[in-house]
Amino acid sequence: MKRLILSTLTAAILGASAAASADNLSIGFADPLSSLDPQLNNHAGDRSVALHFWDLLIENKWNKLQPGLAVSWKPLDNTTWEFKLREGVKWQDGTPFTADDLIYSYTRARGVPGSVATYAGYLRTIDTMTAKDPLTLIVKTKAPSPDLPLNLASIHVVSKHVGE
Repeated sequence: MKRLILSTLTAAILGASAAASADNLSIGFADPLSSLDPQLNNHAGDRSVALHFWDLLIENKWNKLQPGLAVSWKPLDNTTWEFKLREGVKWQDGTPFTADDLIYSYTRARGVPGSVATYAGYLRTIDTMTAKDPLTLIVKTKAPSPDLPLNLASIHVVSKHVGE
């Protein structure tokens, strides 16, 4: 009975303290940050922070690929993938998100100046990327790459119009 009372009191105190500081959010990371640039370094701390601010083409939630900025993806042949993008997505400044942002992002992620841990490994099979239209990305790989969607689920998307 004492344990039940003690547990209840502890929960009440923790709840009251959480309610008292509801205006503040603190996030702690065990890993240090090297940058807030989501493509600079493939370090755990940087990736953890980037998840709060940057989107991904495809989400990998609990080891299941789910739509992110892409609503669908499919192989067109052994070395060609088509990604259909979500309509109505805009950058913070109101500029529309397009396939050109993805081409810019994946090209940039291969070798951000100053990076000591690039994302190039996730992109090693890509040969070319083209925007079929603003909401369709076509990716050609050097060889069959069935894990391309999983690899792209690891790289945050940045805007072309701000980055150039």
